[in-house]
Amino acid sequence: MSKTVAIKELTWEKLKRLMNEEQSETFDELINKLIEKSEETPRSMFAVDRKRKLILTREEHERFSEEVH
Repeated sequence: MSKTVAIKELTWEKLKRLMNEEQSETFDELINKLIEKSEETPRSMFAVDRKRKLILTREEHERFSEEVH
C-alpha cells in the first residue's frame, strides 16, 4: 500500500540529487537506503579497533569493550 507525503520543493530537489548519488531508481529505494545508513553504528565508535583493520559487529565491539574496561 502506497502513501503520499508532502515535502517542500527544496527537499524534493535534494532527494532527486541523492537518488543519482545513491543509484536509487525510486524514492522508496532511496529512503530505505537512508534509513539503513542511519541505523548503522558510526565508524567513530570504533576508533581503537579501526587501526587494527578489524570489522566487528556492534555486539562484538561491546563485548570486547566490556572486557577491557
